[in-house]
Amino acid sequence: MSLNKWKIRQIIIGFGARLIQFLESGSVNLNGDRDVEWSFVAANIDISSAAGRALDFGCGSSSYLGLIAARAGYEVVSIDLEPVNWFYSHPYLKFYQGDILNFNFPEKSFELIINCSSVEHVGLAGRYGVKKEDSNGDIKTMRKMRKILEPQGRMLLTIPVGQDAIFPPFHRIYGKNRLPKLLENFIIEKEEYWVKNDQNKWVLTDRLTALDTIPKENFYGLGCFVLKPKNE
Repeated sequence: MSLNKWKIRQIIIGFGARLIQFLESGSVNLNGDRDVEWSFVAANIDISSAAGRALDFGCGSSSYLGLIAARAGYEVVSIDLEPVNWFYSHPYLKFYQGDILNFNFPEKSFELIINCSSVEHVGLAGRYGVKKEDSNGDIKTMRKMRKILEPQGRMLLTIPVGQDAIFPPFHRIYGKNRLPKLLENFIIEKEEYWVKNDQNKWVLTDRLTALDTIPKENFYGLGCFVLKPKNE
């Protein structure tokens, strides 16, 4: 490709990207979803149990929730399928790369599990280096986390909610059918549901409204939960 053609192609691509941003700027989207989810997790970390261990599942490079737990006094194990690039280090915070289903954590070894916008991706091939499809990867992961969670421990969970759907390779949406299966081994201590209003602002809503939301690949409601394990 000649230099002039390359320049023209780049101009067209850049214009297309700006046009999409312009068209989406006035529509309802997911902007601000992490503000809602991360603030929920931070607000519900139990400082009274902070002498124990915490697991930050699917931590990623951009989230600092593991650091918040470490600063609260937890000994934090953060795991993700991909490497992280944090701009900080903390003596109570350690990172391990890998699949949670392949880690041999002792049973009942964590007082806190942070599961923020992560479990909906498990088992969907084509993203985060996942090559093998597993339609029940999310359910298997929740069962494993139930086993490694201390009986009096808590899981802080945030997930996409709306009418049941899967948008491979990106995420699942949890609705009236899949949500009970995901939470079958847990008791809900606290739950919040959020949707966008016509001004593109996240607002609190009720469960039925959130689960009736018609999702898209880049739009859905948010469910935020404090869970404790059911007695075996």
